[in-house]
Amino acid sequence: MIEQNIITAEIADFCYQPDCGGTINQDQAKQIYEKIKDYDDNICYGYIGRSDCVMFIDLKNIFKDCAENGGIVEWY
Repeated sequence: MIEQNIITAEIADFCYQPDCGGTINQDQAKQIYEKIKDYDDNICYGYIGRSDCVMFIDLKNIFKDCAENGGIVEWY
């Protein structure tokens, strides 16, 4: 996908990180947000038993915030 210019190495780096203990920087967040900014769905990505279950829009907002304001996104 990198060789076909579908995604960048920075986006691939995000995709290959583990579920726990990963990070992305502002540049990666910008690139990811550009790819997903026009996508939305009504699928629950978090634990559906919670009233505040994570939706795709929540993830988009995290990438957008980092892209616009800097810093890193870290999960553990």
